Amino acid sequence: MEAQHHDQQMQRDLQRLIPELSTRYGVIRLGYFRAYTSKHLKPKAEINILVELKKPLGWSFFEMKEYIERRLMTRIDVVTSNGLKILYRDQILESVTWL
Repeated sequence: MEAQHHDQQMQRDLQRLIPELSTRYGVIRLGYFRAYTSKHLKPKAEINILVELKKPLGWSFFEMKEYIERRLMTRIDVVTSNGLKILYRDQILESVTWL
């Protein structure tokens, strides 16, 4: 039950960030997923964010990551679909919760 509450709060927090992320960094779409690290695809507890961008950000991508971390007050990973590891790509894309 606590994990579900945490996910709901994270969704609300991320949804609040979308307008500013769109304006500042050109985020078109944002979602989150659990990390998959083993051959059995067991999820890790960290927050992983998948973004679609209007155009590549270069070094500003890291600025965007730090901005999101400061606002959520937690460590995150941010990736675009091109940055997903091929081995896990399909599973991740199927499990993304888009906001």
